[in-house]
Amino acid sequence: MRAAPENLPELVAPLSVADFKAMVEAGKPHHMPGDPARAECHAALFDWDALIDGVRDGTFPVRDLRIYKDRAKLPNLLLKNDPAERAALIERLLAANASVILNHVQTHVPAIGRLCEAVAGQTREHISAAAIATSGDGGALKLHFDEYDIIVLQLDGAKKWEIYDDPVVNPVNGMSKQIDEKDRARALEIVLQPGDWLYVPAGWAHRCDTAAARSLHLGIMFYPFTAVRAIELLMRAMIADPSDRAPLRFDENEAEATEAKLRERLLGRIQAMSLQELIRLHQAGSDPRSIPQSDQTLDQDETSP
Repeated sequence: MRAAPENLPELVAPLSVADFKAMVEAGKPHHMPGDPARAECHAALFDWDALIDGVRDGTFPVRDLRIYKDRAKLPNLLLKNDPAERAALIERLLAANASVILNHVQTHVPAIGRLCEAVAGQTREHISAAAIATSGDGGALKLHFDEYDIIVLQLDGAKKWEIYDDPVVNPVNGMSKQIDEKDRARALEIVLQPGDWLYVPAGWAHRCDTAAARSLHLGIMFYPFTAVRAIELLMRAMIADPSDRAPLRFDENEAEATEAKLRERLLGRIQAMSLQELIRLHQAGSDPRSIPQSDQTLDQDETSP
């Protein structure tokens, strides 16, 4: 079997890295047809057996699993049982035209972890991965957009993607993801086959449907560094400092002095920030869509690769 991709050049081949960066700068969706050799490389990253075996032996924790039926999320309470029983349940659900999303695959699968770490070093972005398994008609998620760029690797089966025009500009976590499909034109409609990859820029509304008995794809998510992300990282540091968590209680005649102290504290935090350290935290920390206080992934229907 051919080796799995281990870095950005191997991930975006046959595009060069320079051409890929130009494509990202242009901000348009792009489909790269595959071939048997690339399909074999992608399959070396992850497959159906790895998904079910990882659930069965407890490698993939419940917190990273999401199950969907008819594009609606099912409660994770269904998954809180013995790992072997959990795997059997997921197999039954997949046989009944359900979908399973596994978040943060890079933390559990070494080959994907090495790839994400290398790509992060080459792009200075936070890189995460998710696997999406679907069966039967339809897909896991409704029409939505994401706050990160995605490279989709089709690993098994086929999947039809619809990507719509009029993207949201520079989306970040926390923005409303309500989408009015009316009057939206399709920018791209494509059926991915094993070995294909698809680039979906942040903000572009999309939806996908299984185009075979079952489909498995891997999403590599590129979270950019933004001013909003810098503030979020600063907030995480402040949450860890008891003095920053202290309530601000004051009388009306103390408002001016309190405001001056607050400005001094916030400006001091900002002035002490190192871009290099912020980039390191951005790359190594949890996804921007995670809850700062606990670093637990948000359980949102709208969030997907």
